[in-house]
Amino acid sequence: MVAPFSRCCPGASTTPATERPKGDDSARSQEQIRVVDRLLTAGHGVDAVVGVAAAGKSTLMDACRIAWDATGTTYAGACLSAIGAQGLQDASAIPPRTVASWLQRIETGPGLIGIDVLVLDEPAMTDDRSAAPLLTEAARGLLERDVRPTTFGCMHRVRLTRVGRAAARAGTANTPGGPRKAALGERSWQVLALLWKADARGEILPWGHSPTIENVLIKKHVPPLAESVSPGSGYRITDRGKNFYREQYAAHAAAHPDVTAPHPDGARAEPWPAEASARLARLARARRALAVAWKEARDQHQAAQAEA
Repeated sequence: MVAPFSRCCPGASTTPATERPKGDDSARSQEQIRVVDRLLTAGHGVDAVVGVAAAGKSTLMDACRIAWDATGTTYAGACLSAIGAQGLQDASAIPPRTVASWLQRIETGPGLIGIDVLVLDEPAMTDDRSAAPLLTEAARGLLERDVRPTTFGCMHRVRLTRVGRAAARAGTANTPGGPRKAALGERSWQVLALLWKADARGEILPWGHSPTIENVLIKKHVPPLAESVSPGSGYRITDRGKNFYREQYAAHAAAHPDVTAPHPDGARAEPWPAEASARLARLARARRALAVAWKEARDQHQAAQAEA
């Protein structure tokens, strides 16, 4: 269970949980009370509540609901199925919708407007394609923009808000088992990316013999990540290799930044598109040209003043 999954009210309540209105707090452990305090007062954009079945997660959400009601915070639940939605409603009295219903609302309606907290039940069971629109919609309010005057004009700045920084920390820290490590070395990842690109073009990789493919991508992985089309004619990526590329892309892109590996979902999904880098480079060149022109104009002005 994740709560709050999207926009939350920073500092929604500053009263300790032991002093808040209670339903049956006698059944709540001190650990549960500490978790409730964190959810209500830390101001994080994203918080995760992880526990085994019957650990009291729904009880926590019920306690949070009481505090949200007291502070006028709007909340809602998201569940994979109607049965799960009914379970969340019965356990915590949080009004639920199915994930499909939320996605429809985001696509054709007001999205998460008017919702301060979204509780996503069993997030590990939600596939990435369904979670992505929820995350994108929730990201609103995590960034702030401003304009700063400079000697040469105005500089537009984009930075994380306090809630945005908390969300970034939540997304990059405390990962179960630690951050995922790259399973392939740089050269092996580079070759797998070449196989991926060749497959996207409907082609094979026309290499006669590759020690990297033979010894690493084929022999060291079961099922293999690549296969020989026929001796000496080339290689192609296997279905297992395609799944591996998708699942492990983020870890390997971070571990091997010098390797040009296309995003598995296409150029539009790249976290930093190439055209953005090209535009920034053009702006940098223009800034340098303006700085040079400014200096020349200032020198000429000072020289004219000195002669006068």
